[in-house]
Amino acid sequence: MKDVIVCDVGSHSIKLGFAGDHVPSLVVPCFYGKSDRGAKETVYFGAEALEESGVNRIELKLVFDAAGTVKEWRRFEELFTWALRKLVGDDENAGVFSSLKLFLPRPANMNNDELQKLSELLFEKLKFRAVTMQPEAALILMVQGHQTTGLIVEAGAGSIRLLPVYHGHAIVAANRRIPIGGRVMTRHLVKLLGDQGYPLNAKRDFDLIVSDPTKQSFCYAAPSYAEEKRCSMETSLLLEQTQLLDGTEVDLEKERFETVECMFNPSLLGIEAKGIGHAIVELVATSIPLDCVKDIVSRIILSGGLSRIPGLLERLQAEVRTQFRDEKQWNPRFREEKNWTPLQVENISVELANEEFSLFHGASIVGDAIGMKREFWVTQNDYKRDGVPGLLKKCRL
Repeated sequence: MKDVIVCDVGSHSIKLGFAGDHVPSLVVPCFYGKSDRGAKETVYFGAEALEESGVNRIELKLVFDAAGTVKEWRRFEELFTWALRKLVGDDENAGVFSSLKLFLPRPANMNNDELQKLSELLFEKLKFRAVTMQPEAALILMVQGHQTTGLIVEAGAGSIRLLPVYHGHAIVAANRRIPIGGRVMTRHLVKLLGDQGYPLNAKRDFDLIVSDPTKQSFCYAAPSYAEEKRCSMETSLLLEQTQLLDGTEVDLEKERFETVECMFNPSLLGIEAKGIGHAIVELVATSIPLDCVKDIVSRIILSGGLSRIPGLLERLQAEVRTQFRDEKQWNPRFREEKNWTPLQVENISVELANEEFSLFHGASIVGDAIGMKREFWVTQNDYKRDGVPGLLKKCRL
């Protein structure tokens, strides 16, 4: 067995495999279910929990909330440990990880207290031989033709995160988070369907969450929200029918584009936040060093589970280009810089991440490359001496 495990912890699923692998060997959805039949409680995880819910109607629960933060740490530990043991095929041996290293893209949805708990789990309970965490954005860029500069737009289940990287170094102070993700969009879709008269309940809400193809197959980003809304009112061209996991058939029309529109206009949900296009422009205009701006906006990478929604790439590029076109008029930093030359909008490029599992693949490439390089790893002795600060200090490529 290879000795470097790669583990990408997302709020929707955990992707696991070994350094050098192109795709994960195991993808575990981040939910669990409990069965109280008999004298002993049985807990099921991932796809096994989903299967059990269909057979025995157990209640499924998410490990992460809608914002992408851990809801109950004990259940996260159980899920994480279960997934790792399933990967290595050993459910019992307490020392199975003592000869292995773990490469972990640093989970951006975890605060320092949670990273402390995670470190304790990895070193004290699972007893990994060595661990490293590296910034997600730089790892995603690795599979974009080994690029080292760009802006990663990670659109996931819990939120949308903007992660700028310059020459391989994450500009952490400029990171931004938009509180709109796949689960928020699912709740919005459920509300829209409820407004149509479909009697959706909490169970069906969850069915929609785990049925992401509903959003990706039928929902899309409208090139123009106003025009699409007019079309839906005057014609039936947008009407599509789909089926939820419980067999309920639903008609989707204006819901197809209104579900996604909240990414660009969070006020539709009553959320006070910048939409994805405005947030990108504001980040670049206020938080990126001027001499880095043109290189970064020339490579904006759309990644994450929502990135495959039809029309999203084209709509995002159009919005960003439109707002950057007159940047010298509205941004004082650009006006005050004597040597600044206006951005050529055709040089502002938004592109799709090359692969569905781009973060895992980037981590796998780097994990394979640094496997024998001591300076990138925190060992058991390092952890005992330096603790979590020592681990986080090595979170850079």
